[in-house]
Amino acid sequence: MNIINERTEPAIIDFEIPSLSKIDFDKLYSYPPIEQKYNTLYVNPGRYDLPYHTPEYEELYKFLESHLYDIIKKLIGTDTLRWPILDVGFKDFDDFYTRKVKGCGSYLSAMIYKPGFSMPWHVDNRFAVLNGIINVNDNETQTCFSTSDQGWNQDTQCPLNDHMIIHRGTKKKFQGTAWTNNELAWHCVPKVPVERKVILFGVSLNR
Repeated sequence: MNIINERTEPAIIDFEIPSLSKIDFDKLYSYPPIEQKYNTLYVNPGRYDLPYHTPEYEELYKFLESHLYDIIKKLIGTDTLRWPILDVGFKDFDDFYTRKVKGCGSYLSAMIYKPGFSMPWHVDNRFAVLNGIINVNDNETQTCFSTSDQGWNQDTQCPLNDHMIIHRGTKKKFQGTAWTNNELAWHCVPKVPVERKVILFGVSLNR
């Protein structure tokens, strides 16, 4: 994993994992996608997960484990104000990772966003420590970031108030963007014009 861009306040990194070329994504995405229900959380139609527990998913999870460790460590080390792990009972990052992340607090999904899908400006719920995406192929749509809610018009191809966007996530194949969840990390997905395939990952303390 190579970091190609980073910023603080909020903590956001862009990275690349060229060795993902070893994964057979055609086989991973050959399974019928599933449109998930998110209980009381409303999500616009057009967001699909690939099945978990397939051999291809298990292979991807094992392959990415060390890379995600590095990404999580970098972001936690950058955002010590909001996620001060050493001040709340953890000896070091490895202690936090072992007790709160590995095997229970991390999640990984292979996803498809269908044309027409969009995600308005939002911050993630308070249990989410960080989130990230990895592009499976070259995508036309990228996650956009702002320090505040920029409103939304579902008929537009791009977010409103373009000058308020502080970062645009990468959209190149085998590159990704990850960020810590805080009040400065508002983000959105503009309307998707062409099918978008990504790997979504994150750390959540409610697991």
